[in-house]
Amino acid sequence: MRNEELQAMAARLTGVDGIVAVALGGSRARGLHRPDSDYDLGLYYRGGLDTAALRALAGEGVEVSEPGGWGPWVNGGAWLTVGEDRVDWIYRDLDRVEAVWEGCREGPLRDRFPAEGTRWASTPPRTWARSPSARCSPTPRAR
Repeated sequence: MRNEELQAMAARLTGVDGIVAVALGGSRARGLHRPDSDYDLGLYYRGGLDTAALRALAGEGVEVSEPGGWGPWVNGGAWLTVGEDRVDWIYRDLDRVEAVWEGCREGPLRDRFPAEGTRWASTPPRTWARSPSARCSPTPRAR
């Protein structure tokens, strides 16, 4: 998939009601991908999410979940094939992400998530940072 195609998909996705940001994640964002690696697109949303519009963008035969359909942290999405490439849409509830981020900055984690959620709390992905100076320490200190 060419960068132009990926950017066009991201632009269409940001036009969907509820989506406020799209971020490339996974091995491609880290520069550790192989030629057959998929594209992980984080769909950060606030409030309701227009899944009917996502279904229309995804096309026939693609299962697009409702928010909460995959669990509490990565709470939904879809798996697409675009040409020869696999593209994963991964929902993230931005209000929840920000609440966990703030909790992490304040001190001990209050919530327990599946392994991938806990790992994120101690090692933020390169594709998501609230500000360049914001860091989430694996051993945060209470203020």
